[in-house]
Amino acid sequence: MADSLQDILGQIDSLQGEAHRKDEALAQARRDLREAIRGGQTTGDHVKDFLLVAYGPRVDEGTERQYRALVDRFAGKKDGSVLLCYQRQEPMMHSVIHQPNMPTIAVSRFELGVLDEDPRLDVNQGMIAFPTKPSDKPVHAEYGDQFSHRSKWEVKDGSLALAPWDFAPSFEDTTLMRKCGSIDDMSSLGERFSGVYMGDEIVALVNRLPGLGKKSFGDSPEFGLLGTGFDEVTYAKGLILLGVALPSEIKSKYDSVVEYNKREVIGRLHKVLLHRSSVNLSSTRESLREDIPGLLREAVELGMHRDTTRWPLDLSVGFEVGSYVRDLCSEYKVKIS
Repeated sequence: MADSLQDILGQIDSLQGEAHRKDEALAQARRDLREAIRGGQTTGDHVKDFLLVAYGPRVDEGTERQYRALVDRFAGKKDGSVLLCYQRQEPMMHSVIHQPNMPTIAVSRFELGVLDEDPRLDVNQGMIAFPTKPSDKPVHAEYGDQFSHRSKWEVKDGSLALAPWDFAPSFEDTTLMRKCGSIDDMSSLGERFSGVYMGDEIVALVNRLPGLGKKSFGDSPEFGLLGTGFDEVTYAKGLILLGVALPSEIKSKYDSVVEYNKREVIGRLHKVLLHRSSVNLSSTRESLREDIPGLLREAVELGMHRDTTRWPLDLSVGFEVGSYVRDLCSEYKVKIS
């Protein structure tokens, strides 16, 4: 005679209780394993120790190869810079109601630091650690296509670190992210790790990326990982904020761009200021008048208020750049930090 419905339900309830007890015992065993390794016990293989702490005993060969390749790249990177790259997808058009297949745009975030020690797999924290110099704190900024005009590096406290579930998600991590929509649903706002570069690797990356007259971003192999917005100038600005000397190749390109931008700002300022004394300003001229504070803020950001060189404004007039900018900032109440 077949089991009754109540008998089957009873079996299910009993099996679920047994499975729950086993899950609890397994979780405790994993905690014990992590604590044993953090307490000093070892397999004799530091990479293996870290994988046991971060993922548990079941780690696929592909994940292990990723970590061993990363550790090989760590060697001799002390005193170099490190760049962590993240990316998320945002709707191109802001809408209260999320619509399927809405066009999205890649928005990238970068973390930049100067290493004080070699990077390492930190079993105590369960993180991939990039110890940065206390005097040169990490920096990060967000970049991406139409948002790039708002991008700016910002100093952040603490050393850089990369979570294992960002670097190489396990099956459980991947399943969770898929449930949250950050893998299959690319319109999700979930952020994804897209790359780590150290030392000369960053310069090589910048040279491969478009910018400063190079090929279009769509043709770049890194386009899908980084999106737009990271180039020689972006990298140089981050290093300058950290107080780091620019690599010669980056410096020459950065200096040429800064020089060009300075001349652009001075030219636009001169054009706008030509209309200052007009009594009957047209609406166009009025809008030009309102652009002066914005142009002066650009000049200050470029350090032109400290520039002691003299530039010709036209064929007959010359001026000291710094004095010219400072006087205008005072007149238009633009703060010089």
